[in-house]
This record gives sequence, structure tokens and C-alpha cells, in this order.
Amino acid sequence: MALMPTDAGRQAFVDMMVRNAEAYGYTVSDAQYAQLERISERGVMLMAVGTLIGGLVSVAGLAGLLLGVFNVGFDGQASYRQVFAIVAHAGVILTVRSLFATPLNYARESFASPTTLGVFFPMLDDASPAAQFLGFIDVFLIWWVIVLAIGMSVLCRRRTQPIALAFLFTYVVIALILAGLMAMFGRTV
Repeated sequence: MALMPTDAGRQAFVDMMVRNAEAYGYTVSDAQYAQLERISERGVMLMAVGTLIGGLVSVAGLAGLLLGVFNVGFDGQASYRQVFAIVAHAGVILTVRSLFATPLNYARESFASPTTLGVFFPMLDDASPAAQFLGFIDVFLIWWVIVLAIGMSVLCRRRTQPIALAFLFTYVVIALILAGLMAMFGRTV
């Protein structure tokens, strides 16, 4: 949200929306581009509402998913409130990521994450499967996954290592699937 009041932030927002539309096969007309520029002027409010609603829905949904997996799959006795607290507190790492990335995004005039492994391999073609995959692997998300695994292991009284490995494996598989789909359709992150 800190970027949206600036010209660079508004332009990065418009660029991100155009890139997302094109990634799904849509062509943005001049009229649609002008509409995106008008929307970007109200970007702070849109980002604030979107972040608040999206964040709450994401935390609640992930807590429900983890509750189901651990209570059914591992015969756990956790309550929804406990799992929700773990997911919400692990989310502090994602806030740290935002604080770290915001100045970098402002300097680069981009909303693309500067904390992915892809930034270490600028020589790769953006459309290549390897670049797509590395673009989905975020250092802060790895940290978040590990903290989430620690919290769930303490709650369920299980060893952390298998849970962390299962979470990381799931993250990598999701990244591989998304990168594969994007590469198949010739889209970039």
C-alpha cells in the first residue's frame, strides 16, 4: 500500500494488472488500459481492502485445511482456534517480507517479488520452465512454511522434520505445477 500513492507504484500496479491479464490470454485494449490507470488512482483503498479481506480469508481457509489434515490424518485433537493462531502468527513473516520488499519494489518500479530465487538467475529466459519455477520459490515463503510446520508440530506433539519436509514438498510441487502450466501456455510470472 505504501507504493500506491507514488507515480512509480501506480505504474507498477497497472503493469502488474496488464501482465496478469496477458498471462491468462487476454489482450488489454487502450480503453481497458485507461480504466486501469483510473483504478490505480484509488489503489491505496483497493489494496487495503483487498489485503484485509484476502488475508483473513487465506488465514481462515489454511487453518481449516490444516485442522482437517492434522485432526483426521494424524488423529490430532487441535481446535480451530489453536490452528488459526498458528497460521496467523506465522503470517508475521509475510509482513516482514512486505517490509523488506516494498523499498525494493519502489526502486525497481515493479510489484514482482524481489525475494524469489529467480532474482539470482537473471540469465534465464523469463519464459523458460526453470525461470518460472524459480520465480515461484520465495525465500520468505520457505521461512514461513518452516515456522508453520514448527507450530503444527508443537500443537500436534509430532516431530517437526517430517511435517516441515511435507510442507516444503507440497510447496515445491505446487510451484512445479504452476511453472509447468505457465511454460506450457507461454506465459511468464
